[in-house]
Amino acid sequence: HRAQQVMGPVEFRALQRKAAEVLVSADRIEDAVLLFQAAEDWEGLVPVILAQANGLIEARRNQTLELWIRSVPESLRSHIPWLNFWLATTRMPFNPDETYTIFEQVFEQFRACGDHVGTLVAWCGVVQSVLFGWAGMGRLSKWLSLFLVIHPEKTPYPSLEIESQVATSMANAIIQYQPDRSDTRVWLKRAEWLADYLPPALVAGIRYIFDIYYLWIGDIPSAVGGLDQFQRHLRKLQAATLAWILYYIEKATVEWYQLEFHQCRETVRKARVLADDSGIHILDHALFGQATYAELLTGNLAMANALLTEQAPLVQRTGGVYRAHYEFLVAWLMFLRTDLGQAWAHIDHSVNLLRQEGDPKFPMAFAGILAADILDVLGHSEEAAQWLNRIEEIAEQMESDYLKFGMWLVSARIAFDGGNDTRGHDALQKALAIGETRGLMQYPGMKPNVLAQLCSKALKAGIEVSFVQRMIRKHRLAAPPEAWLVDTWPWLVKIHTFGKLELEVDGLSMEKRRKAPHRLLELLIAIIAFGGQDIPVVRLVDALWPDADGDQAQENFKKSIARLRKLLAVKDVILLKDGRISLNWDLCWVDALVFDKSANQHEEQTIRLYKGPFLGHDDLPAWAESQRNQLRTKFVRLVNRHCDQTIEAGKVKEAIHSLECAIETDPLAEPLYQRLLSLS
Repeated sequence: HRAQQVMGPVEFRALQRKAAEVLVSADRIEDAVLLFQAAEDWEGLVPVILAQANGLIEARRNQTLELWIRSVPESLRSHIPWLNFWLATTRMPFNPDETYTIFEQVFEQFRACGDHVGTLVAWCGVVQSVLFGWAGMGRLSKWLSLFLVIHPEKTPYPSLEIESQVATSMANAIIQYQPDRSDTRVWLKRAEWLADYLPPALVAGIRYIFDIYYLWIGDIPSAVGGLDQFQRHLRKLQAATLAWILYYIEKATVEWYQLEFHQCRETVRKARVLADDSGIHILDHALFGQATYAELLTGNLAMANALLTEQAPLVQRTGGVYRAHYEFLVAWLMFLRTDLGQAWAHIDHSVNLLRQEGDPKFPMAFAGILAADILDVLGHSEEAAQWLNRIEEIAEQMESDYLKFGMWLVSARIAFDGGNDTRGHDALQKALAIGETRGLMQYPGMKPNVLAQLCSKALKAGIEVSFVQRMIRKHRLAAPPEAWLVDTWPWLVKIHTFGKLELEVDGLSMEKRRKAPHRLLELLIAIIAFGGQDIPVVRLVDALWPDADGDQAQENFKKSIARLRKLLAVKDVILLKDGRISLNWDLCWVDALVFDKSANQHEEQTIRLYKGPFLGHDDLPAWAESQRNQLRTKFVRLVNRHCDQTIEAGKVKEAIHSLECAIETDPLAEPLYQRLLSLS
């Protein structure tokens, strides 16, 4: 203060400038900046800012750099494009629209003065601004076309670092906007090869988009491998919180792709904690989106709705492709609720938003799979077919097996519903061959009950049986009624009662797992003998513990049902509600119950189920004997009806053979002997 009082203003500023220069030499940069600013020595300050800019960005000190740059008067700053380049860089995570405008201005300035390095990095900034905001995607068309103007083919790059940024931006833009281009994979490989030369701040973003691209084309192993590399990179660099949140978003995406729903939910939980602790919520809409996929695919519609409600205000602010993606998820939820009017309204809105964004190929095809499904259900088959044709075209251009898988499954569903089984089986074969090769088990807009029906048809036709069984188990699909007579449906619990009692749990015979206590098997037999559905507990208690008093009988029942559930080791296979017991038909198959329900619809298949008398020829309790007699009577009636049809067709020998086989199956079915004698 003494020097300021003694010296004149000009002399004092000169002293400040000199002191600032000394501080720069001593590497006391922040003190030097304060003196340059106090002296209003902008010519001295600008070189210091430009020299420190990259280091501050790498140190994640965006705000410090922004304050330094904004301290330079706008009238001067507007003529120094590198200052505004770095200003835009500081603002990228917070306001992509603002940074786009700044990068666009400095691009023109660099281009006008012939600064090739500046022109290339400003071009990268413009592109990354569009991609980061995922809005105004149509602008990319101009910038992709302009690239060869500013950097003609075979022109050398100023450095590997600049080339790596260009390759990264180009690959990112092509993947998200024009993935059907013939040079997509060329740029992708080039960007991967040059990734080590990227500034650390850019590596997380490009690693993310590479792995998302692998998922888009259905290459899950490459995405998983990339995810591991992503994590190692973040740990090595002690990456910023934003990069870790991006990693968790990608991890959650890979997990729902693989139907690892529990892991997906846990990953989202970790990311939300990280976002809350750091106050970084710029990617919340993407994070919630991945969580929503897990709930939609598992049919947890209440949780999906809650997540979408959280996303609504976020996407209102972001707009663009993010909003289109949100509308897609809402449409899927409405489709699962069978609210077709709302489903169509939201998917139509999603598609229109994508058109406004310049028609980005993969998002459009992705939404199109659901649009085609909804349109067909609404009766607009021609429009649905047009969508499927377009999706197939994009899928071929992108070489996307993920799009093909979804497109062929929807095509199969449409064909079967239209009565064209030949076309349905052909589409199903194509889809499941891709699924088997790629490990794909879900598609956009999937309905679990529809997938279950398609799986049943595939198993019945012998299409990719082992893969379909894995898919059913992975989804825990509820068996549709048509699967009851499909031998290869992978029931969690399978109970054979004709001929003798046999239990299979998850494909393994109970005898190979453990020997079941007789009393527990008797309880299971009673549940089956009484029809398997809505059996009053009191009826079971009276049948199995007739001599016990009321309280003791109830206690016996509680202990036995708990032990039976533990023996079967499948959650919810035995349901107890309002004092009534039921077997869960989604998880449990019982030949006697299927025989009883299917007898009037599929006679020949039903007859084949009957392998002998109910529980063989052993003596039964009185309460089970009536079930044996009823099933035998139904078997005799089915065999006689089949014989009538065979005889009417003039095939008497075949009828005789059928009767002989039936008698061999159940020698105590006396009416069959009489029928056989009448034909002999």
